[in-house]
Amino acid sequence: MNHTDAAWLHMDQPTNLMVITGVLWFEEVPDWTRVRRLIEERFVGPYPRFRQRVVEGHPPLSGPHWEDDPNFNLDLHLVDGYGGGAAAMIQRIHHCIADGIALARVLLSLADDAPDNDVRPIEALTANIERFFEGKDLEGSYDGHANCFVETGFHKALRIDFNYEVEPLPGRYPTAHAGLPLLRESRLNHMAKLAFQPFYWHALLPGRDVPGIGAQMSMAGKQPAPSKQGASE
Repeated sequence: MNHTDAAWLHMDQPTNLMVITGVLWFEEVPDWTRVRRLIEERFVGPYPRFRQRVVEGHPPLSGPHWEDDPNFNLDLHLVDGYGGGAAAMIQRIHHCIADGIALARVLLSLADDAPDNDVRPIEALTANIERFFEGKDLEGSYDGHANCFVETGFHKALRIDFNYEVEPLPGRYPTAHAGLPLLRESRLNHMAKLAFQPFYWHALLPGRDVPGIGAQMSMAGKQPAPSKQGASE
C-alpha cells in the first residue's frame, strides 16, 4: 500500500470515519445470477482490491499491505427482503481504496444505458489492456490525480493534491500566487469546500469536460519534497 493510501487508512477513527457505505434498494428481486456475473466482470474482476483485505505491517520495516481475502463471499452483500422492500445490495468501501470521484466512476460502470443490455466487460479497460500487450500507446491516460478537502473541525479544512507518484506536498493550489493552502488547515479551505459542492455534483461527478481540469496533476504552486539525504542530515 502506498503512503497516501496508508494515511487514509490510519486516519480512520470513531470520530473521523473513512468508510463509504452505499445501499442499492430494489423494488423487485433481481436476477441474482446475472447480478453476480455483472459484479464479477465489472467490479471485483477488473479491480482485485475489492476482494482483498488490509494486513498491517511492522514499522519501520514494512507498512500495511493488501492480500487476497480467503473469506470473500459476494453473497454476503446481497440481501433479500431488506427494509420491507424486495432486495438490496450493500457496498461498504474504505477511502484507502479509492477517492470519491474514482470510486463513483467504478460504481457507475455497473450500470448500462439501457435496461436490456447484456453483461459485458468494461470496453475501454479491455481495449487498453490489449494495446499494452501489443506495445501500442494507450488511448487516454490518468496518473491517479486526486485533489480533495479533508475537514479537520472548527470550520477548518486541509486541502491535499497528489497522484500515484507524488505524495501530498505543501504549497498552494492551483498556483503559488493565487490559491488555497495545501497540507495546512485553514478556514479558507473549509469555505472553499462548501462552495465546491455544487461543482462536484453537477460537473465532476457526471464526468463533464471542464476546461483547465485534466487527468494529469500539475506541480504549479507546490513546494518540492526535501531529498532523503537532506532529511537524514
